[in-house]
Amino acid sequence: MEDALRAARATIVKWSAQDAGVEDITKCGLRGSPTIVKRVFAPPPRAEKVALVDVSSRPPAEALIEDIFKRQPKLEAELATLARGY
Repeated sequence: MEDALRAARATIVKWSAQDAGVEDITKCGLRGSPTIVKRVFAPPPRAEKVALVDVSSRPPAEALIEDIFKRQPKLEAELATLARGY
């Protein structure tokens, strides 16, 4: 919160091409960029939807870990195998 308030009070410095020492304006901005955007797209929606985890009866971290292991049963076994290796 402190940083957000400090940012809101900050003075914005605006530079022009002359201020930055740019001699050839055609080498600035979109026209001067060597990058060419071929395609823009949004990722497909996820099939899995959000799930609520009940944390009323136990600590949130414990409830979350239990829920993850319930949905990913192989994960617990993989982590146990890795832990044995250390």
